[in-house]
Amino acid sequence: MGSKPRFIVSLNQFILFLLLIINISLLGCGNSDSRDSKSTSSTGEIAFSLAWSESSHNFPQSHSGIQGATGNACDDYLIETVSAYIYDVTAVEDIDNITANPKATGGPWLCNDHSGTIQKVPIGQCIVVVEGRINGNIHWRGISSNINVLAGTTTHIPDPVIMIYCGTNLSPPQATTTYPSEITTDVSVSTEVRVTFSEPIDTVIDTSNFTIMANNNNISGSIIYNSETLTAIFIPSDNLSYSTVYTVTIAGSLVDREGDTLGQDKVWQFTTGSPPPLPGLVWDEGNWDEASWQ
Repeated sequence: MGSKPRFIVSLNQFILFLLLIINISLLGCGNSDSRDSKSTSSTGEIAFSLAWSESSHNFPQSHSGIQGATGNACDDYLIETVSAYIYDVTAVEDIDNITANPKATGGPWLCNDHSGTIQKVPIGQCIVVVEGRINGNIHWRGISSNINVLAGTTTHIPDPVIMIYCGTNLSPPQATTTYPSEITTDVSVSTEVRVTFSEPIDTVIDTSNFTIMANNNNISGSIIYNSETLTAIFIPSDNLSYSTVYTVTIAGSLVDREGDTLGQDKVWQFTTGSPPPLPGLVWDEGNWDEASWQ
């Protein structure tokens, strides 16, 4: 009778052991299926980084030549987003005239990410084309050839994809608002003169292309350009003269970031106010015996 309890405990332990073996076998089968599924995958991934070429065709301004340049190409060139397209190696003969349909796409990513990972790319040799957009239009494009995609892995392109400028601008820059405005009179002699543009200007704005004249004489001063408000401010060295007509000229040679000029000079005039009355004796018309100094 004393050995029966030990037999019952041993049987319970044996049953638990069998259940543990069964669970381990099931887990092993699941892992095996997962590995087999991954090994038979027909797609992989491509990871890339970006750089921008400043010597590309049709692009007039170097990165360092941009007014208010931050050193970040995405901000300086106003590139908003980038997208990637995967083509067969024989599908792209002319990067500026791609007619084939991509076999995979990626993005869009924010340009400031400077990188991206394209998922679900069919295995084999391919070409990666990355496009940068400004106002929704393609202005920059880069290409990386002979990329070999392996199943279930991420292929890292070793060198940055070089983005080349390929855009055209259908809207040349304009001087949209001025202060003082055209034919304004009674303007303060301590005024600053301002002009706001429709888009960023790359030409360095100074007193050679932003001038103020009166009586055939140039007014001396300094120029401040605010790249956020797109406004150039002429600060005269001294107060302007009273009751004088001033002519402001913005040179038509100013260039935007895509090489388009203002075209014609922007010219307008304004007139300063009259001088205040000189102090002196003012008689009281009701009492000619009394006068006050004003």
